[in-house]
Amino acid sequence: MAQYSLSLLSTKAINGLDVESNHLESSWQVDGVDPCFKSTQGKTAKRDIRSRISELLRHGRPATSTDVNWDDVFLYPTGMCAIWNAYDVTSKARPTAKSACFGFLYSCTIHLLKKNSSGCHFFGYGSSDDLDELESILKEELAAAPSNPGVFALFTEIPSNPLLRSPDLPRLRALADKYDIPIVLDGTIGNFVNMDILSYADILVTSLTKLFSGAANVMGGSLVVNPAGRYYQNFKQQLNASFQDTYFDEDAICMEHNSRDFASRVSAIDSNAEAVCDLIRSRSMMVGVSSSGIKEVRYPKWTTREQYDQCRAQLNGEYVGGFGGLCSVIFTNAPACRAFYDTLDFWKGPTLGTNFTLITAYTLVGHYEELEWAEKYGVAENLVRISVGMEEQSGLLRRVAFALRAAEEATA
Repeated sequence: MAQYSLSLLSTKAINGLDVESNHLESSWQVDGVDPCFKSTQGKTAKRDIRSRISELLRHGRPATSTDVNWDDVFLYPTGMCAIWNAYDVTSKARPTAKSACFGFLYSCTIHLLKKNSSGCHFFGYGSSDDLDELESILKEELAAAPSNPGVFALFTEIPSNPLLRSPDLPRLRALADKYDIPIVLDGTIGNFVNMDILSYADILVTSLTKLFSGAANVMGGSLVVNPAGRYYQNFKQQLNASFQDTYFDEDAICMEHNSRDFASRVSAIDSNAEAVCDLIRSRSMMVGVSSSGIKEVRYPKWTTREQYDQCRAQLNGEYVGGFGGLCSVIFTNAPACRAFYDTLDFWKGPTLGTNFTLITAYTLVGHYEELEWAEKYGVAENLVRISVGMEEQSGLLRRVAFALRAAEEATA
């Protein structure tokens, strides 16, 4: 049987998520099988994953010279490893500059930017007012040091996790071009099928662990360099020179297999999630149910819809991208939140994008030691995040309705 050991986990990135190849020892002992066979399978799987991602990013359009090629896609052991490498590449040109974090992003991304740079301009609301403030800062820093811009890159997500807010990407792109700042965009929640976003990014990062895999049995991350971006040659050259393939072959083989039906799974999950969110919203204060314990349902269908629609995938002028499988339910009180969470008969866990429905008390898990700070930006303590899966829809809705009744009884 195959045996392998990790001799050392690097803490270079965040929480030990970055594994350097010179610290990775893998020894194969496979009875009757040439070890090179596994290696060949792994290389083929990685090439197939990279080609699959590049094809998805074309969204059915005819090929052009500025399309993503398979070798513009870099694979990493985790999504956070991909984000770390995007940070590493973009920061080298301006080592004394700060990063800009636009929107309330995934907790590990926020912590990475704050702990690993000269500072971070944090715009946690991701609003038009935040955009105005960002532009004001960029203008002031450019005037003070024209040859040394104060921001090395702008990091954002579409939509954000867990508030499902979508930034105004066209305006962010215009601002980044004006002040010569690359954009690193995390499209994990929006995904390759629903969103057409590469044109707004210089680097697109994705946690393949989530919906791209769906099976919750393997991890992975991708980094895509936009060939149409002004920083393409610089970033691609850096990555080609520094990239180390630390993605374990068997993980790649599993990821390639899991992702073969990615597009069809996205469609099924989109449909289920919209039905679930419609049901929860119909029993919330958003539609005037004053006795409800539910304050708000955060979901791209209603949350910053205009900005989301700007980036939804289209075909022949019609939207073909859905609203995704993630939503967050914010409760007015802790008893209702607890009753809903405890009664909802689905798996509990901190990840998302699984083929089965998964829920988590996101704020308590991700921001337990900074609850007041998170609350300031709308990430309430009484927030339950739901990653909707592929279960049969009527049964799915019955279980949600049962949990809603429990929340209402706890509020009464």
